[in-house]
Amino acid sequence: MPFSRGLVVPILLVLFSLADGAALGDELATRLKLQVNEVLAGQRPLAEVTLDVVGGRPDRRSLTVYGSGVGIWNREKQFALTPDEHKELLKSLVASGLFEMPERPKPARSVEMNPPVVVRAVGVKVGDLERVVSQNDRVWALPALETLVADLFKLCGKAASTGTGASTLADGLEKVAKGKLAPETLLVVLNIPPVAASASAPAANGVLAVLDGGALKWTDQAPGKPAEAVPTPISAERLRSLAALLAEAGFDKLPPNLYRERYVDLRANVLNRVHSIQARKFAGLDSSKSLPQQKALEKIIEAVLALGPQGQGRPPGVPAAGKPEGALP
Repeated sequence: MPFSRGLVVPILLVLFSLADGAALGDELATRLKLQVNEVLAGQRPLAEVTLDVVGGRPDRRSLTVYGSGVGIWNREKQFALTPDEHKELLKSLVASGLFEMPERPKPARSVEMNPPVVVRAVGVKVGDLERVVSQNDRVWALPALETLVADLFKLCGKAASTGTGASTLADGLEKVAKGKLAPETLLVVLNIPPVAASASAPAANGVLAVLDGGALKWTDQAPGKPAEAVPTPISAERLRSLAALLAEAGFDKLPPNLYRERYVDLRANVLNRVHSIQARKFAGLDSSKSLPQQKALEKIIEAVLALGPQGQGRPPGVPAAGKPEGALP
């Protein structure tokens, strides 16, 4: 199950199917355990490892630790671990038998029609490999998983107790821009859906850009065709520059609905501070009353589109940087 930070807790808390979990000792688990042991032995960099944990309690809802050592506690605070502290988390994974646990245990009994909800989970990503062991509310508890979750939160608790938060989205954006919060705390999702051909207009491609956990995934979307997210290198400096632009543009103060010729959704988070905008041809919305806000939105869209994969160009129908479709004169 792929990770999506910032979206991570909602995603890990989404409803899982009741399908049987992976068999004990499955190939993916074996390969991941080998790679974690390589990290512990110094044969593979810590930078490749990301952990995601769902805690199942109000005081420990979620925990994310990136390869940089940056951690996020309950989406509320950023903290930092030393390499040795980071490795203690990995030692706990191995010692707990995580890689021998089934990904999703079978239901323990007949269940109602309501889908199950994940209450506890540990996800591990090393390089391109990732695996999540999850426990939902329909099965008997896995004591070893419960103990591991508690241990992981305990190991991060001291560092998190003095962590850095964001009082508002504007405060968070400014802290990212100035280096007081890590780029991993910034989430930006830009969605310009594709448009099918009509009698009056040709088809137009779309773009889904997701900046999450200090990484960019870029998806070119063609009408009626499958799309694949492409990891795209992006520097911390560019992420801080984008945070600075969002802060300067007053993104958090822009209306949630704005007029635009072409539909767009834009969302920005720093930790648990979030603001979303949907812009389209809203019926009854007087576009002349929000010209400065529309221009501010276009500037942000332009900046995100400019982060796209180098050398691939922009898909037809998606505005080039500096000339956003639907922009005001």
